Amino acid sequence: MNRTSEQAFENAIADVLLASGYQRHFPQEFDRENVIFPNEVLVAFIQITQPKVWEKLEITHSYKTGDRVIAAFCKTSYRPQTKSKSKVNS
Repeated sequence: MNRTSEQAFENAIADVLLASGYQRHFPQEFDRENVIFPNEVLVAFIQITQPKVWEKLEITHSYKTGDRVIAAFCKTSYRPQTKSKSKVNS
């Protein structure tokens, strides 16, 4: 498949997903260290699914609510272990 038709295929897939309610996100929005889309996905998800909890958090944390929720989530979420470069003594 040449690059032109591959791009057209990718665009067609994206168009179907976007028309079905998916949202477009860009690589620069992704937090590689914490492996999430922090504001666009995590914060928005909590705001939509738990509005009463979010309101209480905003009363406590004001404009820092999003940052604090992201920090708490990242601190407590699973992180895969990185491979160690050290040698095992045998």
